[in-house]
Amino acid sequence: MGCEVGTEIGSAMARSLDVHGPDIIARYREELFRAGNPLAVDEQIWRESAQQARAVLADCVLALELGRRQTARTAATQVADHGRRRASAGISPRYAVVAGTVLFEIVMDRLVPAAEGRPEGAEQIRIAAEALQQSISSRLETAVVGYDQVLLERINRLQSGGQRSLARAIHDELGNTISLAMRHLELYEHLTPGPAKPADAQLVAAKQALVDSMQGIRDIVTSLRRDELAGSLEQALKLFVASVGGTRPEIEVRVTGDEAWAPQHVLVEVFLAVRECLRNSLSHADADWIWADVTINPHSIGVSVVDDGVGFDVTAALEAGANGLTSVTERVELLGGVAAISGIPSVGTRVTMSIPLPEWADGH
Repeated sequence: MGCEVGTEIGSAMARSLDVHGPDIIARYREELFRAGNPLAVDEQIWRESAQQARAVLADCVLALELGRRQTARTAATQVADHGRRRASAGISPRYAVVAGTVLFEIVMDRLVPAAEGRPEGAEQIRIAAEALQQSISSRLETAVVGYDQVLLERINRLQSGGQRSLARAIHDELGNTISLAMRHLELYEHLTPGPAKPADAQLVAAKQALVDSMQGIRDIVTSLRRDELAGSLEQALKLFVASVGGTRPEIEVRVTGDEAWAPQHVLVEVFLAVRECLRNSLSHADADWIWADVTINPHSIGVSVVDDGVGFDVTAALEAGANGLTSVTERVELLGGVAAISGIPSVGTRVTMSIPLPEWADGH
């Protein structure tokens, strides 16, 4: 292969997945169909789901051949489009979470017997499990971005009279779905006692992601239930800063330019991306100050969020599947822009974004 070579058993396990791939996909659909999962019922949605399942298998095969987990590479726009179509069809994200679990279990059922009692078998199972978890999680996160976009577009189309109804729908449907996922994780922890396993760190990360999602839902619901929404991007960001309270760190937000140059849905995405950056700094940076600057030009939006906190290794964080950083990057990419994240330990963190604006942004 011209690169690292895995063990003999790892290569044998990889070949087995290659050979039995069609059987795995067939069983995957059968189990989803039996459970009434809509991802297996609608033919268009199933074709997309099967495509992603084959990509997950390919990631696992590559990891076994190399003898190490590879960072999953997803076609972000394509996967997000899948999420949009599922949202448009009224398919809740929880079905994708359940499907990911089903696929993980089917693949592991195929691999574990082949590794039992074999030298280095446990290590190869660990590599396979981590590769599957990373590949499935990255695709779920990207698909949710597409799902969120549809939700935001619906929000933008609603008049103020319908906002309270939307708030109830978000709270009741998405909030309950995430609470259910949290309970499933807690049940898994309860049913699998014993020494710490390599996947435990991913389990902790998944639970934290759900906690963050619940907080995000509360923020959206609170903002929808206000009698008067903030009238501008700058007001919305300053309202968020005021809501977090405290005297440290000192947070300053500045927005310059004419917001009429940008479509409303772009301004919403910029708000969400900047808010995520501010949250990351507040949660992890231990900073004395945070500065967020948004410059709106006729043809582009430039964003810079800087803190003087502890900094971090950006590459390591992204490889570990940092949800906040991934969310910011993918939001910007889906708008056709570019995001750059730099962190220097003990110095601080800087996030920059450049987002092009369409010519029709002013409504002409």
